[in-house]
Amino acid sequence: MPQPATSFGEAFVNFFTSFANFSLYIELLITSFGAVAMAGTFKKNLKAFFIHLGFHLGVFGLSILFMALGYCCTAFMPQDPVVGTIIVLFSLIPGVVFLAIFSKGHVFHRLLRIFFFLSVTYLFSEIDHNYNILLDAYVADNPTLREAIFCVPYLPLIPIFLFAGTKKTHHVDHLRASLTIISYLVFMVTFATAFLSSRFQPASLGFRIQMIIILVLLAAVDLWAYVVHYIINKSERELLELQTREQLVAATNLMRDLNQESIDRTTRARHDLRNTFSYLRQMISEGKTKEALAFIDENEAVAFGDVKIIDCGNPVVSAIMNLELRKAELKGVSLQYRLVVPKELSISDSDICSLITNILDNAMEGTVASGKEGYVDFSLIASGAMLRVQCKNPTCLTHVPAFTNKREAGHGYGMAIIKRIVKEHQGYWDFSVKDGVFHTDCVLDLNLTEDTNA
Repeated sequence: MPQPATSFGEAFVNFFTSFANFSLYIELLITSFGAVAMAGTFKKNLKAFFIHLGFHLGVFGLSILFMALGYCCTAFMPQDPVVGTIIVLFSLIPGVVFLAIFSKGHVFHRLLRIFFFLSVTYLFSEIDHNYNILLDAYVADNPTLREAIFCVPYLPLIPIFLFAGTKKTHHVDHLRASLTIISYLVFMVTFATAFLSSRFQPASLGFRIQMIIILVLLAAVDLWAYVVHYIINKSERELLELQTREQLVAATNLMRDLNQESIDRTTRARHDLRNTFSYLRQMISEGKTKEALAFIDENEAVAFGDVKIIDCGNPVVSAIMNLELRKAELKGVSLQYRLVVPKELSISDSDICSLITNILDNAMEGTVASGKEGYVDFSLIASGAMLRVQCKNPTCLTHVPAFTNKREAGHGYGMAIIKRIVKEHQGYWDFSVKDGVFHTDCVLDLNLTEDTNA
């Protein structure tokens, strides 16, 4: 590694004018590209490609600047592995900032990518350090060849970061906290191990080879930890999707049962109506008009009771709401609703079904558990390009739970499913508890175009 400068200006002059530092440009170029690849922001269209190419060049330029700053900050420090670590970390600051801003997902997903990026890059920096010492004696007389060969250990970072960048963990919010913590610890431990290895300066080349093997294995452990995290998150998402499909199938089966019940009622009503007409005809023919009128008054309430049938103009929403109305009746909950929706919605039938059923099922369950007045106030209103879903119900909760321990069928993932659907339609959600009432408020974009990077 080049000797540190004695001033800020000298650091810049040494860094930009010395041909011997050209390998550092390659390293920075690769790590900068890695930050962009890890962010997972690439898209297929040409315009987006050039935009992200600009991002890449910007990160590369800032990396050069921050490495020079690192040299400047270590100008008066003794030659120690700490100096090398500081310079490497300074050069990675733009990549970390880029990942923090442009990575998709919530803060834990971004931190996961940042920890992985830092750990793997530093591991390869130490691999490069030991590798350079091994080859220095053989290529010291040829500076051009020396610099070209010294870049080789960084090349595996390109496929590693491209591969890791395709593993999208941001689709699932309902993460296992223990798994995330373990992943962070793995990255931190490998980073710390790589730093400790830099403290050893043995003369034995055999020991250098052993260190390279250990560092490569640590990089493999990092990649394994990241991929396992992705696989488990993917399985979690698939489980949520299966839950959604089960709910849709259950709703379809319930609708079929209700249709059959409606047919049976109609058949019985036709039979009873025929008998009623025969009885009334006989009474009128016998001049028993008062008795006939009394019979009509007595049976009118039974024949034309308060039968609630929801028809909001949208067949899918109407079918779902009729099912939920039946569930509410069975649970003794008064379902109050306001529905203003067009005949067709741009949201898929499965998503609108999952969204409504999860919100209302959670609300009815919370109402029953509260032991308070059994009501649920629900509204589904489409206005312009937005669809707003609001719901409130009595609750015994004092705050919105961060996690749930429920594992019964159809429960335990309701809130996660709601968040996933709203997020996929670039909306927002808000859950709150005020004065013993649980409030749910979601807004979805009806004019959402398909995101090729989703």
